[in-house]
Amino acid sequence: MGYRFEAFYSGGSYGLRKVEDDTENVYAGRGILLENIAVSIEGLDISDVVSAKSENGLCIGHIGCGRITDLDMEAKAKFNVGDIVLYIKKSGKTLSKYVVLNASNILILPNWLQPNVAVSMFFKLIQAYILLAKVYIVFDGTVVLIHNATSAESIILGVIAQYAKAKKVIGVVKKGANISSEVRVGCNDFITLDDDSAFLSQIKNLTEYSGVHVTYDNMGTSSIPYSVNALLNFGTIVNYGSLGQPIDSIDVKLLQEKSLFFTKCSVLQYQFISQASFVLNMLYSFDLLAKKIASLPIEAVSADEVVSKFPSIIKAFVEDSSANSFVVTF
Repeated sequence: MGYRFEAFYSGGSYGLRKVEDDTENVYAGRGILLENIAVSIEGLDISDVVSAKSENGLCIGHIGCGRITDLDMEAKAKFNVGDIVLYIKKSGKTLSKYVVLNASNILILPNWLQPNVAVSMFFKLIQAYILLAKVYIVFDGTVVLIHNATSAESIILGVIAQYAKAKKVIGVVKKGANISSEVRVGCNDFITLDDDSAFLSQIKNLTEYSGVHVTYDNMGTSSIPYSVNALLNFGTIVNYGSLGQPIDSIDVKLLQEKSLFFTKCSVLQYQFISQASFVLNMLYSFDLLAKKIASLPIEAVSADEVVSKFPSIIKAFVEDSSANSFVVTF
């Protein structure tokens, strides 16, 4: 007979208890009860929604950060009540104000790192890995186009695409956009989103009149025609994120002309999110990343500085791969 841990409500507060169960065995002595502080689904902060749900609520993959309120005896060797920890959960698990976790799959946050900042950073790291190594595998020789290249998630995507040895990473920006040094770390070249003919001309100039292998598009309906025109035959459009316009439908004729592939993905719904090795590798990478941030001059450790400098921090982090710091390899 196996067992699992579950939260229970008694005497005005929540606690942790062990329940016999043949189907869901949480490792002996590893139960943790957490009160959520910050929660994100696909990069959207839903902390306010979750904090109001004392009972089980949404069932969807998410990243969270919370305070330990109770823990099993054997878990006390590594954790204490009051510790602030980071975690990731796959789709199909319940999401509420209180969550029960396996103590093997959480990471204690350093005191200086705010929970909402940690959740946002962790999601961006995971999103970049999934988009570049699972949704479309970027490798040596790949030419990548990234829309909305001034956004933090696009910069990080570009940085890690370069780490994955992409031949060229091209960023798309609005006409007149300020391409700061922080933005430049993500892409080798930049083009503007003008009319169709001017856009295509820029693509041809940068790709020796061929095109790109994959377009990462987090904008939506208005940018899809540009993405199609930029692609080589058998290229792929990856639409992701929640920043842009929703895509209710796509004209198949646009794709058929060049035998293109189109995918709209929700990164936290991928099945391997539930794999222990993936979770542990991502948490370990984030732990090393936090240590990299903490090694910066003290003024760079404020929440605002961490957010603004995060793409450059990621770049320094992945370039330190000689020390095997980025353990989720491409």
